[in-house]
Amino acid sequence: MTQTVVHGKLNNIISLTISLTYRLKKQCMKETILNIIQLVLAVVLIAVVLLQQKGTGLSGVFGGSGNIYSTKRGLDKILHYITIVTTTIFFIISLVRLVIQ
Repeated sequence: MTQTVVHGKLNNIISLTISLTYRLKKQCMKETILNIIQLVLAVVLIAVVLLQQKGTGLSGVFGGSGNIYSTKRGLDKILHYITIVTTTIFFIISLVRLVIQ
């Protein structure tokens, strides 16, 4: 009788261990995917910011032509919107990672 009880408890411990291992792998996979997404977004954000027109913003302080106001047209406007969207997604992914941990 005691052997059956021990065997049952052992099966419960094994199934609990398997369940926890599966959850841990699933959690690590989520974190890895979020890390990769955040890394790609960071690289895209850096590239988009560097591609934007020079002479705007603080570059006027360092000798750029910051006195002239011009509307954004064409590629500059698209890069501006891509920067906003990428930054927003990056921020949301950062908050999701914070909540998951």
